[in-house]
Amino acid sequence: PIDSSQDPIVVAFTVILDNKKSNKTCSSLIGTMCNCIKSEVITGEALSTIVRKLETFQELDNNTTLQIIQFSTLIIGNHFLEMDILQSILSLILSYCTSYDSVVSTSAIAASDQIISSFLDFSQNKNDFLTTVNKRDIDLCFSMSCDKSISFEKHIYKVTYLVLRDIVRMAIGQKTLWLHVGNFKINVAYGIIENIISHHLTIITDSDHFERLISDAIKASYQQKAPLTFCVTSMKFFMELMPDACASMFNNFLGDLNINGSVNFNVEFNF
Repeated sequence: PIDSSQDPIVVAFTVILDNKKSNKTCSSLIGTMCNCIKSEVITGEALSTIVRKLETFQELDNNTTLQIIQFSTLIIGNHFLEMDILQSILSLILSYCTSYDSVVSTSAIAASDQIISSFLDFSQNKNDFLTTVNKRDIDLCFSMSCDKSISFEKHIYKVTYLVLRDIVRMAIGQKTLWLHVGNFKINVAYGIIENIISHHLTIITDSDHFERLISDAIKASYQQKAPLTFCVTSMKFFMELMPDACASMFNNFLGDLNINGSVNFNVEFNF
C-alpha cells in the first residue's frame, strides 16, 4: 500500500489538482484515485493528504462528485479513529449537500445520514477498544477545537461532541468550529438532527453535553424555520426530558395564533 504523503503518486496528484490548467480535465484521475482508495491501495498519511486535497477542490463534474460520495461512504467506517480523515470526509460530504444538482445533493444528504449514524453506533460501542494512541489523537483534536472544561467518561464521546456540536451550529445559523463546512441549508441540518434523535436517542441521553446541544437546536427551531417534522419529533422524544426547550418551541407556534394580540397563550410543561 501507498502510505506516505511524499510518495510520487500522491505528490503528482496534488500538483495536478493545484494546477489551474490541468485540474479542469482531471475527472478521470480522481475516479482512478477513488478506486485505489476503495481497494485500500492508499492508506495512512497518503490517504489523509488526498482527502484533504479533494475537500478543497472545486472543479468537479457531477459524476465525479458522486464517485467521491460513494467511495467516502464505503471507506469511512475504517477511519473513525483517524481524526484528520474523519474530519475531511465528513466535511466533504456535507459540503455536497448544498449542490445545485438534485442528484448530488440528495446522494450527499443520504450519505451524511449514513456516515453519522454509523459513527454514532461506533462511538457508543467501541470505546473500550481505544488504544493509547487513539486516545492521544482524540485529546489533541479535542483540545484544539473545544473548551477544556467539557469532559466525558467515554473518550470517543469527545469526537461525538465535535460532530454533534457543528451540526447543531449549522442548524442554528452559526459557523462550524471543527468541520470545514460553509453555508449550509438549515432544513438539511435539522433533518440530520431529526434522524439522530429518531435512531440514536440513547447516545443523546448518555451525556448532559449532548442533551444541551439538542436543546439548543429545539429552542432555535421556530426562529430558524425548521421542518415541522423536526418539531414533532422533538416533542415526541423530549417533552419530559427537555420541558423548557419544548415549551419555548410550542409557545412560539401558539403565538402565531395570537391574531393582533387579542389572545395570549403560554404553556409550561411540568413533569
